[in-house]
Amino acid sequence: NTFGALTFPENNVFTYDGEAHTVEVDGDIPANAVVTYIGGNSFVNAGTYDVTAVVSCEGYVTQKLSTTVKIKQAKYDMSGVKFDGKEVVYDGTSHSVAISGKLPDGVSSPTYTINGKAGSSATDAGEYTVKATFANSDPNYEAIPEMEATLNIIPAEYTVKGVDIVFKSESGNVISSA
Repeated sequence: NTFGALTFPENNVFTYDGEAHTVEVDGDIPANAVVTYIGGNSFVNAGTYDVTAVVSCEGYVTQKLSTTVKIKQAKYDMSGVKFDGKEVVYDGTSHSVAISGKLPDGVSSPTYTINGKAGSSATDAGEYTVKATFANSDPNYEAIPEMEATLNIIPAEYTVKGVDIVFKSESGNVISSA
């Protein structure tokens, strides 16, 4: 005897969610048949897995089937994290930008660079590009995209009041006064 049509499910692509994803042979399998999955048929972690099933039953020709299971990396939900730039007037003190909001579980604080150098703060007037980079050590999750914000320190305007300006020629004669 031979088994009827035995198949694996067609779509064996899952996204990592911390739970086991299992594939099983489907079809007309007699009640006393034994299905053995070489290397297993249930997977949790992201990766690509080859699954081979051996279906055997007394009086039947043993049948072997193969499929591939893929568990894709999940994406961290970064929707609660903001990285807003800011604009300030130069005042001689250091100014910085940083992420705000709640990082997802398993994600630690980022490292910052400002115009390509370590840090996230500046004192002098100018426009600075600050980048936040997140380390991802969990292979079940995709890398977190780098975030970018602008720190713009505007030059201060000084107003001088109560000063008389007198312009003199080289000979010392007053030309004009303010």
